[in-house]
Amino acid sequence: MPKVPQLSGPSVAAANRNTIQIRPAADASSFGPSAEDIGKIAKIGGDIYQQEKRKSDQIRVMDADRQLAAFENQLLYNPESGYMNRKGSDAFDSIQPVDDAYSQKISEIEGSLSTDEQKAAFRNTAGNRRVDINRSMSRHVSEQRNIYDTNQT
Repeated sequence: MPKVPQLSGPSVAAANRNTIQIRPAADASSFGPSAEDIGKIAKIGGDIYQQEKRKSDQIRVMDADRQLAAFENQLLYNPESGYMNRKGSDAFDSIQPVDDAYSQKISEIEGSLSTDEQKAAFRNTAGNRRVDINRSMSRHVSEQRNIYDTNQT
């Protein structure tokens, strides 16, 4: 069986050495990101926020436009009550009621939007739709007047 040696007294001798170690000065990066780095990170975060906000606004405006398009189709082309289905003298006074109903629906939908940017974009889209509707209604009324005049003479 092996034997463990036994020592009598200290086995490590004391030495007169400098035990303090001097390290080189730490640079700023040792303490984490600099103020400049934090500023860059904040700018990136702000840019991402703005992109996502624009996407969200665009989705809301597209949904509002979809609602307006559905209303337009119902208002103009409903088989029973659509203004484009009115014939002869029944069509003559159709433009103003269509415009009034359309204005009311625009206000209703715009009220459901939450930001000024969404509302402005929707007003622009709705304005373009209004021009198209007025053009279609004017054409329809004109055609019906011509048909009515032809049938009356």
